[in-house]
Amino acid sequence: MPSAMIPASPRGTTVGGIMSFGYKTSWLAVRDAGPEEVADALGLRHRRSMDWTSGTELAYRQGVFVARPVPGWTLTHGRIHLTRETDATRPDFPAWLRRLAARVGDLQYFGTDRIVDHHAWAGSTPVS
Repeated sequence: MPSAMIPASPRGTTVGGIMSFGYKTSWLAVRDAGPEEVADALGLRHRRSMDWTSGTELAYRQGVFVARPVPGWTLTHGRIHLTRETDATRPDFPAWLRRLAARVGDLQYFGTDRIVDHHAWAGSTPVS
């Protein structure tokens, strides 16, 4: 499983503020779930705390960054695909997204790669 960079505590030292994720990345926005819960649901291990800027920059090279929540949402991203399951071109992607939503609740997925003109968006809400 990929590694995860979990956000530094809001009370801890943070270098840099919130920044955009940019191109060639996949990200998830999960409503009302904390970073640890999202990292657990994605099966991420080897976790360490990082501020938003450092986590985003490192996620472009290797691993996945699970950010400190912004109002109502926890964002997570990694270069191209967070994990193999988040490749939206795979036939099992919709089922994976539904299983993830069943664990963490409402979520949105976005993926982009401008070189090959790939853009993907999907959302899932757990069925009651």
